[in-house]
Amino acid sequence: MYQYNLLFEARSIGEFFKRLGILILTVILLSLYVIGVTYVIESFIKNFNYNYLLITMKILDNTVCSLIPAIILLMIPCRIINNISRRYLVYREKIKDVL
Repeated sequence: MYQYNLLFEARSIGEFFKRLGILILTVILLSLYVIGVTYVIESFIKNFNYNYLLITMKILDNTVCSLIPAIILLMIPCRIINNISRRYLVYREKIKDVL
């Protein structure tokens, strides 16, 4: 199966570095997102629930709270790519049937 490589499909060195910069910015933004959500959980939610056991604050809970929105945002492009590839396979099968 052909695996698409975003970086090396660039047509010029400038486009390569532009794609590399976008990739690096995406990694930085995702890491800042995880750090920010963890900070919000630690500072605000723990302070509001000081004497209550409404939210148990374990490391696993922090991880789940920070990764669920990121996973949902990651699933949207994966679903679009999956639909495009499935459509391509259906068209390819139709062409084989005609020939």
